[in-house]
Amino acid sequence: MKRLNKNHLSTGAAGLLLAGVLLVQPGVSTAGSVLDFAYGSPTVTLGAEIDAMAGTSAAYYRGGLSARLNPAMLSAERDNRLDGALALYQDHEDRFQPLWDSFGSYVTDTAIASQRNHYFDSGFGAAFRASDGLAVGLSLGTLYDFTYDFSEEVRDPDPQSDPRDQILEERSWRSDGRLRVLTLGFAMNTPDETVSLGIAGNYAFGNRHLETNQRFFQGTNPSTQSDGEHWLEGGNAVVGLRVKASPRVEIGVAWESPLDVSGEAKTVDTSYDPIADTWSEEATAANASINYGQRYRAGFTLYPRSDPRTIFTVDMLFAEWSELEDSRIGPEDAPLRLEDTLDLRIGVEHRFYNGVPLRFGFRRLDSYSDREAGATFFTTGIGVPWERGLFHVSAELSKVSSYQRHWFEYDYEGEPGEYPTAETSRVEETRFRLGAGFTYLF
Repeated sequence: MKRLNKNHLSTGAAGLLLAGVLLVQPGVSTAGSVLDFAYGSPTVTLGAEIDAMAGTSAAYYRGGLSARLNPAMLSAERDNRLDGALALYQDHEDRFQPLWDSFGSYVTDTAIASQRNHYFDSGFGAAFRASDGLAVGLSLGTLYDFTYDFSEEVRDPDPQSDPRDQILEERSWRSDGRLRVLTLGFAMNTPDETVSLGIAGNYAFGNRHLETNQRFFQGTNPSTQSDGEHWLEGGNAVVGLRVKASPRVEIGVAWESPLDVSGEAKTVDTSYDPIADTWSEEATAANASINYGQRYRAGFTLYPRSDPRTIFTVDMLFAEWSELEDSRIGPEDAPLRLEDTLDLRIGVEHRFYNGVPLRFGFRRLDSYSDREAGATFFTTGIGVPWERGLFHVSAELSKVSSYQRHWFEYDYEGEPGEYPTAETSRVEETRFRLGAGFTYLF
């Protein structure tokens, strides 16, 4: 009977990012972007209030979360503030291949794989006015997200097979885990309160997981499974500056030092030989590290003469992904070739007479793994006052398109060209995120 060739992982643009993913092990079935899960997605939730304004925070106070984003903005706190946030993501990934007719002419693109998954995220922040010139902030949230899920069934394309359309193979590539960060920050005002300085320390920690499976139901190819787990922890610092240029304009800048996270990485590779009817297992363990480059954040906030008040805020975040170092990548391996990224964020908040804020945002983010790809975000949200607090709701829609090599090959042992397959697929990724949060002042 005709069967598929033995499949293996591709080694193209997406494969380069995965040179270090032997650090990882299986997790919950979730989904993220194929472009950035190898070293973590920077599009994490910050809080419903912040997400509704595209994440702008360099020159706009965000409670305890400012300790992580720009600690100098903590100086805006006058009393005490608590913030909490939850977010639900729904990620779609569709892969398309060109469809040819019997004469070899292109007809249209047809979907060959479709993923629909969701997951949750959360965070909190607290800020306190310690004295007239000193403010303190504490926060916990996600720094980088490693979640991604791809799975599919391969069925016999031979119309003469019996039974027809039987499953030949099941295969999957699942990544899970988050790098969380606990931040403690301090801010100090100058006597005239026109300039504020801030400093914060980050403790990053988390597990990174990966599971790959290929299970064959026909033929003599061995079924394989690889499970891995990598514990990551490390720390870095953030230094920030806040300048009140005028009663209507504030400027904020922040610098985040390189982050080196390391820990023990374990992998277990299992294989089943259908001919000998035997199982084999191989386990490895070693210390591994990832060193993330510096990040620079700058922005301004404009307070126009309007009543009700409308606030405009703009951020630019530059990240040195090209400086990332992975201890698992040796001199004999292909270089990572990651790209530095620029993240542009624009936020607007309009506060009505009854104190209800309406928020909008726009964000454009480059991909560190593919210079031709970038994500566009549209955000919105609203706040509902309640006693000394404010409930927040946000919604976000983002979309990115790229060309990726297949995770597994689709070669068929028939006549040459009988079932032609392009080397890459057009990948359309869409994310919809809903957030909810609460701010309490006391």
